[in-house]
Amino acid sequence: MDIHILNDDCLLYIFSFLSPKDLINCAEVCQRWRDLSLISKVIIKEIKMLGMVTRRDGSTSDLEDILKILSRIDAVFVTSLDLSFCFLHEADLSKVIAMVPAIKSLKLDYMPYSLSIDHIFKVLMEHNCKVTALSIRSPGIHKTGKDLAEEPTVT
Repeated sequence: MDIHILNDDCLLYIFSFLSPKDLINCAEVCQRWRDLSLISKVIIKEIKMLGMVTRRDGSTSDLEDILKILSRIDAVFVTSLDLSFCFLHEADLSKVIAMVPAIKSLKLDYMPYSLSIDHIFKVLMEHNCKVTALSIRSPGIHKTGKDLAEEPTVT
């Protein structure tokens, strides 16, 4: 069976299961797939970076790869972002959040670098984010400032 006999709706359905990185790769197959992947990128609302960013250059941050992926899609429509297991420093978080202004759900689980809860809240407030779901489960996350008992519940 030749994949080119599938109609556009079938290919769009298949593309809906791909990660943003795989969708970008599909755009390089042929003109038809490029056009369809552009349509798919417009409807991306949830991005899971989990396991998709691979550092090969010895860098200590995934920031460049994450920003490249967000810039290739229409990130202004992204409402859910999972950065679990990504290598980001505290300064990098602001750059990523700035690209996803409609964010409602953010996961920062098991990030290898130490992030303070105060810094995460500060970044979200600086960008006027209306996050309704925030997950920051990680032994690398540390608290500063107010006692966590006084902070909003974080799961």
